[in-house]
Amino acid sequence: MNVSDLGRSIKAVRRRKGYTLKGLQDSTGVHYTQISKMERGECKLLSKNLLTICNFLHIPHTLDGQHVPSESVVDTVQAIIRTWPHSEGVIRHFLEGIQMALEGGDTDGHGQRLP
Repeated sequence: MNVSDLGRSIKAVRRRKGYTLKGLQDSTGVHYTQISKMERGECKLLSKNLLTICNFLHIPHTLDGQHVPSESVVDTVQAIIRTWPHSEGVIRHFLEGIQMALEGGDTDGHGQRLP
């Protein structure tokens, strides 16, 4: 996918999800003028800000048929918490369940160990 096609996709998805440029800025931390440039195809295909926007909007980003690496898990979780502050407790609960499973502990489905 070239940068112009990706820009058109960003604009279409942003509008479909009801985000203004400013609203998307508030949700991602990427300045609205940068987002506007992306939508016009005036950015580097591998920029961190472009990847942030694509990840937030769940838009696949490829270069010559190869997937471009996305943000780290930590960055993704932080973006989710910024967007939906109440998600922190849900994420923490989920991670505790995974940690218990990795430690070989059985849980009751609610994160509590079984006797």
